[in-house]
Order: sequence, then structure tokens, then C-alpha cells
Amino acid sequence: MTDDEIDAVVALLRAVAGAEILPRWRRLGAGDVRTKSGPLDPVTVADEAAERALTAGLNRLFPGDDVLGEEAVSKDFSRLERLKQPGRVWLVDPIDGTANFAAELPLFGVMAALVEADEVKAGFIYDPLGDDCAVAVA
Repeated sequence: MTDDEIDAVVALLRAVAGAEILPRWRRLGAGDVRTKSGPLDPVTVADEAAERALTAGLNRLFPGDDVLGEEAVSKDFSRLERLKQPGRVWLVDPIDGTANFAAELPLFGVMAALVEADEVKAGFIYDPLGDDCAVAVA
């Protein structure tokens, strides 16, 4: 990845967190949190909105790449088969630490990783509350 591409991904993570996650921080209503596979696996409206925005943003930045988001995969595990095919794939966890987010604990982040040919090429962990991003590039 080029420096400009890295900067664009960091800007996307920051923008999505600002638009979809932070406005809902400590403001979730009763109907805004559900469970996926069980009571210890929550999903919030913020997760879903952030995943949609991240997917759209990554598709705009990298039109030839595919995006697999945690929430979409949780509804259809067969989507993971995409990882066995050639090409670049972004893996996205819109809110890593959803249980903490829903419980109003300030320990959560936004994660994205670029995978190609069974190798992680880049990883991003963005802390919306601290406005800090860790980036690793292979």
C-alpha cells in the first residue's frame, strides 16, 4: 500500500467513526442492541451502520477489492469462501468490542485488514475515543 492509500483508509475509519459510531456512544436505546449467535454476541445499530459505511468507502477507494464485514458474514458464513479466491479482500470489524460499546465501556475500536493470497498485507486499528490509529503494513 502507498502512503496515500494508508492515509485514505485512516481517514475513512475516522470519518465513519465520527458519523456512525460516536453519535451513538452512550446513546443506544433498548431496540438498538440485539444478539447474533447468543447473549454474549451483541450487535448494535452502530455496528450495522458503520459496516455499511466502511464497505461503501472501501469500495470507493479500492474498486477492484472485495469487502467482508463481520455483520454480513454472521448472516451468511459462506461469504468466507471469498477468501479462497484470488484477489484482494478487506476484512472489517466495524466495532471490535461491541459488548463494551453497548455497556458504555470505553474499550472498543474499528478494525480493518487487507488480505491477499492468504497473507495479511495491512492492518488498521482505530480508537474512536482517543482518535488514534495503529497501522501495520507488510
